[in-house]
Amino acid sequence: MTCRYAASKPAGSRIVAVGVGGKPLEMGRIYKLATNDFIFGGGDGYAALTSGKPIIDPSAGTLMATTVMDHIAQQGEIAPQDRGPHHQAELSLRS
Repeated sequence: MTCRYAASKPAGSRIVAVGVGGKPLEMGRIYKLATNDFIFGGGDGYAALTSGKPIIDPSAGTLMATTVMDHIAQQGEIAPQDRGPHHQAELSLRS
């Protein structure tokens, strides 16, 4: 998945392009989305996601915090980099 945005545009109009599998997002098509229960519940303004159908309910999945803690424990340490308060980047996820 790729997502391009324009930070200079007003809230609600910043997303300018979304792609899935190297192709533009198809309006009207149904996609599966992985997220946490906060976002799924409409948190951070994602009200559109509240009408979605959960595939795995919160009690059946591993908590994101647990996954992060397990990764840090496996690595031994991590070294986050400070990129300032705002960092524009293209999101690329591989399925």
